[in-house]
Amino acid sequence: VSKEILAEAKKLNDAQAPKEEDNNKPGKEDNKPGKEDNNKPGKEDNNKPGKEDGNKPGKEDGNGVHVVKPGDTVND
Repeated sequence: VSKEILAEAKKLNDAQAPKEEDNNKPGKEDNKPGKEDNNKPGKEDNNKPGKEDGNKPGKEDGNGVHVVKPGDTVND
């Protein structure tokens, strides 16, 4: 993770946090698990079933017309 991204995240975190509390260290720790938890399951759960379930029936029903949904890639 680049320092620029961490700096931007810290700015956003500081802007939302009350000024009384200086919770920078816990904020950084909370960020890391959030990235791991949100990226990995999101990629696996949303892309794989979406591609398999959405593409195959769409091609058959649409007579060769393929509708690309957000998150899909075109493999023709």
